[in-house]
Amino acid sequence: KIVTKEVEVEVEKIVTKEVPVEVEVEKIITKEVEVEVEKVVEKIVVATPAPVEDATGPRTGGTLVVAVSSVASASGLPRDCTSCSILTAAATQDTLLISQFGADGSATFGPNIATSWKYDAAGAYTDFVIREGIPFHQDFGDLKASDVVWSFNQGNAAFTDGAIHDTVGDAAPHLGLVEDLGGNVARFNWTNYVSFAHHKFLSDFHEGIGIFSEAAAVKGDEWLRENPIGTGPFEVVSWETGKGLFTRAVQNHWRKSPNVDEVHYFEVPEGSTRLAMMETGEAHIAELDFKDWPDVLADPRFSKGPTGYSQGGAFVFGGNYWERKHPTSDADLPFTLKPELAWVGDPDDAASMESARKVRVAMSMTIDRAGINEAILGGLGAEQYVGSISAAHYLHKDAWKVDFDPVAAKALMTEAGYPDGFDNMAIYIGESGSFTEAGLAFTADWSKHLNITTELDQRAYGVFRPSRIDRDSHQASSFGACCSIPPTWAEEWLVSASGRPDDGSAGGFNSGMEIPLASETLVAKAAATSLAETEALTVTWLDYLSEQALWPGVFETPFVSIYNTEKVKSWYMGPIANSALAGTRHLENIAIR
Repeated sequence: KIVTKEVEVEVEKIVTKEVPVEVEVEKIITKEVEVEVEKVVEKIVVATPAPVEDATGPRTGGTLVVAVSSVASASGLPRDCTSCSILTAAATQDTLLISQFGADGSATFGPNIATSWKYDAAGAYTDFVIREGIPFHQDFGDLKASDVVWSFNQGNAAFTDGAIHDTVGDAAPHLGLVEDLGGNVARFNWTNYVSFAHHKFLSDFHEGIGIFSEAAAVKGDEWLRENPIGTGPFEVVSWETGKGLFTRAVQNHWRKSPNVDEVHYFEVPEGSTRLAMMETGEAHIAELDFKDWPDVLADPRFSKGPTGYSQGGAFVFGGNYWERKHPTSDADLPFTLKPELAWVGDPDDAASMESARKVRVAMSMTIDRAGINEAILGGLGAEQYVGSISAAHYLHKDAWKVDFDPVAAKALMTEAGYPDGFDNMAIYIGESGSFTEAGLAFTADWSKHLNITTELDQRAYGVFRPSRIDRDSHQASSFGACCSIPPTWAEEWLVSASGRPDDGSAGGFNSGMEIPLASETLVAKAAATSLAETEALTVTWLDYLSEQALWPGVFETPFVSIYNTEKVKSWYMGPIANSALAGTRHLENIAIR
């Protein structure tokens, strides 16, 4: 059944702040504002969490029902928790910091498990003072700095063999060993510090990394897998892939006792069934297909959730493992390259690289992005061309746009040596949703115009994901990293070998490609001292992605949950940048009628 002391030190560091401005869901606008570069002396942060009691009304009790497309793969063991972001999204685990809106309405973060923190002058580490008196669920004692240390190191493949934690893998290219300094202080050593590290990795803004109980480890691995332990406002009652995640409120919670008694997240892959659950009143909140939004929102009973963001639908041409050395340790990288696949280039063979590039460009040119937007997204989305940036972003270039031109694409295929196309191209398009429908459409066009036959992989993501971790993904696969976070953030790690352990072995997350320029850009961004420098590095990288067509974008849509206003009384929610559990967050604050 799944159910201190603060020491002030003077530091001096050049810090570049980036302020992401809230995405306007209907228009899909993403913008970054440059804020002055400032010299920070005595960088000690002590703040008070934003009050939410007045925004959420009195306790109402009852059971909140949320219809989601997936509850992912269930596990409460830190090292093999491939869907730990579900635990933080459901507020069953707490993160060090909490996502909240700043006074100017921008996304920021504040104290949560960590009450204060200080940065090292050279960016080598951050010390976090851990709040005292936070009890773990199921009577495993109070949370301590040692639990923070254990949770992060257990999930990091650099320190725990075989670790495949979904969100620690995101931080791994930047995060070294986490240490217990005593006095309830945890030190986060940075191997490649970036200015957004705290916001993205340590708050619940993006995916979130929750804290497990080290004391619970005495129960053994199997018990932990079936019993995720945390400190959140809700605790897990049961979590079953294919069925749902069921949680109950923790009364007298240290931060916020929930207004409802239970939250039931039902896994409902079929969009039509989720829609029916909303229309019949069975669900309070649902993840609805974008094409259904106009009709649903025309009904005064329904409204968009309090916070949303813009997301992209894209894919990578997997199998292009081009790096030979680990970007930071210089260890040799074991890999398997299959240049016999038309879209895979051999970096030791210039002709192979150019042929594969032309194939990728031709295939990107044979995606009818405008047609997909009209037919699948009801004309409400937008076209996307490069997988890690929105076409609406201020750094986006017109030169990166890709017109639908099957005739020119066919000519490129001939130049590449494939005048008659090729067979058996595997592509992962997921089980359901907008990208699945788009994938069915553009692979049909590949067959029609380029004579490329495809093998469609629609397995559950949890089944497909290990091939990425093992660096054995030799197929195209859906992968979007746009547009919830700025492209100037270090998203290059997703197609870099930097996520591997230092010895070069497989492990840590990867999308299916390892590109040398991605790693070079990642390291250079960490050393950048101004936003202008970071922007220049970003544009150079995106120029390369566009030219090589390694990560084509297809479409961009808003993402936000839809709720029934007749059943939901009030709901405060901080800013988010991840779609887990229908994009619902901070449900301890929701009040139902």
